[in-house]
Amino acid sequence: MKFNPQNIFLTLVGIVCVLVLGLAFFAAGYQSGRVVGSSEVKQAVADYLPPSTQTATSLDGTVVSVGEGRMIVRVGSVSLNPLDPKGPAQRTVLVDSSTQMEEIASKTSAQLSKERQEYQQAVDGGKAANPPAPYTTKKLTVKDFSEGDRVRVSANSDIYFAESFTATEIQRLK
Repeated sequence: MKFNPQNIFLTLVGIVCVLVLGLAFFAAGYQSGRVVGSSEVKQAVADYLPPSTQTATSLDGTVVSVGEGRMIVRVGSVSLNPLDPKGPAQRTVLVDSSTQMEEIASKTSAQLSKERQEYQQAVDGGKAANPPAPYTTKKLTVKDFSEGDRVRVSANSDIYFAESFTATEIQRLK
């Protein structure tokens, strides 16, 4: 077979044309599939995910800083559904005179066991008694909180997307 530069040139032009057309069709298919496919994928996946909340009256987080009448709290994801929009990562929590603040700490197993026995004895004796709580509570002020404390902050309104709000209750979790 003889070397013919014209045949090589035509072969290369053909290969380039096929590649350009293939790339163009791939890009068009990818773009249309991405637009249509993303909503279809979200709908298919949504059936297997927790329901969308997008409302919250309490948030769990970590205290970043504490100031006079306020604290900055870094919160994680508010929703269990990864398709839900994210709220602000840090929230300014305002504290006023009506804000209740307390520390919640788990009781030791020995403490809880003792209280359960006392409760059972009271019930067996015919006395009205409340069952023991698995935790203790202690009243706090805003000055008792420090950087790194784990907290649960509650409000009377929806705070899912709120960057700043007045808390009705702040619990330090131990």
